[in-house]
Amino acid sequence: MIAGAGTVGLEIERQAPDADAVIVAVGGGGLVAGIQTAIGATTRVIAVEPALSPALHEGIAHGEPTPVTPVSVADGLNAPFAGALPIEICKDIERHLVSEEEIHEAFRILYQRAKLACEPAAAAAAAAWLSGRIQADNPVLVISGGNVAGSTAAAILAGR
Repeated sequence: MIAGAGTVGLEIERQAPDADAVIVAVGGGGLVAGIQTAIGATTRVIAVEPALSPALHEGIAHGEPTPVTPVSVADGLNAPFAGALPIEICKDIERHLVSEEEIHEAFRILYQRAKLACEPAAAAAAAAWLSGRIQADNPVLVISGGNVAGSTAAAILAGR
């Protein structure tokens, strides 16, 4: 998983050579670990997790995979723990937790303004960026995943 995800980092490096930050939503940590491994020496990689699904955050805090009870609307990020390799690879990178409301707002903005029909998990990176807590001049936001139930999407878009 990590090696395969590293190709995402290489693709970003090739297509966005001026990027000064890559903002990645995190579940079990494989994607962010791959990107960090591939380009972290030259580009700032930032991990974003739902506050209600902090597997990587807790794993880094404890120095080992740590079980969590994930309950975020961003169900694609609801990993029960982060892997040992992602914890080791990402222990020193910048990390942010986002709220459910921030994820909802990012989901709405991505749908309404960018016309991206993504899932809540894909909106987590945008949630951190839109909150203003990440400073970067040329960020790349990894927005990946479109598996969302129609009822979930409708409820978020309606503000419920």
